[in-house]
Amino acid sequence: SSGSAPAPATTDAPPPPAPPADTIGVSGGRDRTIRGHDFARGAALPASPPFGGEVLCFATSKDGAVSAIGLSDRTVLVVDVTKSEPRAKFEVAAGAVQSVAISADGASVYAGDAGFGISVFDVASGQAVGTLAGHTGAVNALVLSAVALLPLPARPASAIPIIQTTSRQT
Repeated sequence: SSGSAPAPATTDAPPPPAPPADTIGVSGGRDRTIRGHDFARGAALPASPPFGGEVLCFATSKDGAVSAIGLSDRTVLVVDVTKSEPRAKFEVAAGAVQSVAISADGASVYAGDAGFGISVFDVASGQAVGTLAGHTGAVNALVLSAVALLPLPARPASAIPIIQTTSRQT
């Protein structure tokens, strides 16, 4: 026969795809700043001035024009990204802001706190418009969706494989 031997099977998973060359990442940290990262150049961008608390979470509107930043000092800062100016500042009822979400149009901000609640704020008026309850612990994750999402795995979490990534300091 004229066939060649099959290629040996590999057990190494392929590396994760690189982000698109025009991707800018954003991180926030204990140093109370937010910093951008240019993945195409592998470079860190200048950091923001320090905020009043550690940056625990942030979210950006669909168009990228408005960001909500959750801080350890119980505040949510809403920033107009296009002008680099604060638009509003809100305070949650209890504990650090653990999670934030922002409506697609940037008009409403939702903040999950360590006191088990989700506060809803109207950006234009600068007012709290409601609170959602139901958790018996801190609200660590929050996402807005036009459809009901319940991302519950069909199998125990211990059976879901973990994808290893390589680390690269910039």
